[in-house]
Amino acid sequence: MITAIYMALQRVFWAISFAWIVIACFTKHGGIVNQLLSFKGWIPLSRLTYCAYLLNPIIIRSINLCSEAPIYFQFLPLIFMYLEYVFLSFFCAFVLSLLIEIPCISLIRMFIQYFNVKEYNINKKNL
Repeated sequence: MITAIYMALQRVFWAISFAWIVIACFTKHGGIVNQLLSFKGWIPLSRLTYCAYLLNPIIIRSINLCSEAPIYFQFLPLIFMYLEYVFLSFFCAFVLSLLIEIPCISLIRMFIQYFNVKEYNINKKNL
């Protein structure tokens, strides 16, 4: 009975707890949690982890499809394989971020500044 209640309500309570954290941080009542989540050092790491998230299935499939031997469930080889996937995913994510994401962000910022200056000059002429 208790297991059934837990299984039925676990996701609801998990969502409510995350909603409480978001609302508390948004209304400046988060305290140390808000300071931790607002740390500017998370921005480059979040971009890198998102790129790794996108590249991870491609890397895993390409390595598995190119291997000639089957994969057996053994503890030590699986740990090394996991570390290989993590290293390759983050290395490729770093390269992808340097080659595509950072130049695109720079172009977007340049266009935003250009249009803001242009709009400011138009508004200044109308006054």
